[in-house]
Amino acid sequence: MDERESAGELSGRLARIGAELLIEVLTELERGRREPTPQDESLATRAPKLAGVRLLDPGLSAAALARQVRAYNPEPGTVLLVRDERIKVIEAE
Repeated sequence: MDERESAGELSGRLARIGAELLIEVLTELERGRREPTPQDESLATRAPKLAGVRLLDPGLSAAALARQVRAYNPEPGTVLLVRDERIKVIEAE
């Protein structure tokens, strides 16, 4: 795990791990080594979709801003308002 990893990079990494795990679990189910367990729907939650570009607050610490940039990269993205001009921020450190 890299603390500089963006949401997009994390998503790709988790997709690869998930695909490998899915193959492993399906193989174990097929061979009778694992039993399916239904999800407890009462414990399930939904997260709202992120919509719209996020405006960065220059009053926050550099570390907090860098985390926001990584969290919203690639979508929905972040911008910094400088003299009434929007500057798209793609990476931050």
